[in-house]
Amino acid sequence: MTIVSGIALVAIAAFSVHGLAGSFKTEEAAGAALQSVHLAKRGRLPPVVPLGKTDGMQLLNAKGEIMASTPNLVGAPRMADFAPPATSVRQDREVCDIPRYPGRCMDVVAFRIHRDEGDWVLYAAAGQVPWYVRPELFTLIVGGSLAIVAVTAAGTYRTVTSALVPVRAIRRERRVPVDRDLTPGVAVVGNRLRLARLLTNLMDNAERHAVSRISVRVHLDGGTAVMEVSDDGAGIAPAQRELVFQRFTRLDASRHRDAGGTGLGLPIAREIAHTHGGLLRLEDSVRGARFVLRLPPDVGPERGRRAPPPAPDRGP
Repeated sequence: MTIVSGIALVAIAAFSVHGLAGSFKTEEAAGAALQSVHLAKRGRLPPVVPLGKTDGMQLLNAKGEIMASTPNLVGAPRMADFAPPATSVRQDREVCDIPRYPGRCMDVVAFRIHRDEGDWVLYAAAGQVPWYVRPELFTLIVGGSLAIVAVTAAGTYRTVTSALVPVRAIRRERRVPVDRDLTPGVAVVGNRLRLARLLTNLMDNAERHAVSRISVRVHLDGGTAVMEVSDDGAGIAPAQRELVFQRFTRLDASRHRDAGGTGLGLPIAREIAHTHGGLLRLEDSVRGARFVLRLPPDVGPERGRRAPPPAPDRGP
């Protein structure tokens, strides 16, 4: 609706400006013609009249003979065959294909000059505003530009919104409390959005199976950065620990607790870990499931400034 209103306003403004430009050009020609009218009344108008701010002028006597003209119309036939009505001294018309301007339409101003032997007529031509500044074209260009901007903005909004889904998922309030044990200074090199998706998938999985609590622990283990996500649910049997990382695989307990899952969250999380040079495994836990992510730590002076290009995400 905003784009339509903007295009409508642009169209109104364009037609208004175009009309003003055309009127201004015509009035300029009329002003130059009036100077010649005053000279003609005094009998001082030369046979060749300066062009001035017109595209051409002609002075015709009562018999229709050309008595004076601008240099570009010397020897040319009369440019128009109309005259102002008896009740007026001026009349404007659009005339096409006038001498020296074939294939063009021009605004012609006609002035009546009263003489004893009959009225004379002075014509002054003014070129119309060029096609490339016509309001229709201007409106089309600006309207098209606004439409492109709107489509680009919508696409950008959709892209940014999709990219922020993992971040929002991390920040949302969980069904069960989350205990955090985060060692300061542990950093890794990677793509933040993809790593955020990895953590979101692990947290969503833990939330589905937790009874009362989720635990997130981050620490260094020798030369490896480690993140553990644990829940206090029923856990996963050792024989099925690798099975949960296969796409579209859902254990019976998962289907019972959450019928809407897809079986893709944990496989995608492991794939992201692998693309960052790490490992994601299920390890032993006193109670529930404990997912352990191991990644190379970032210990260089340029910490946080380097990130490898992520591998394409083949998951949803």
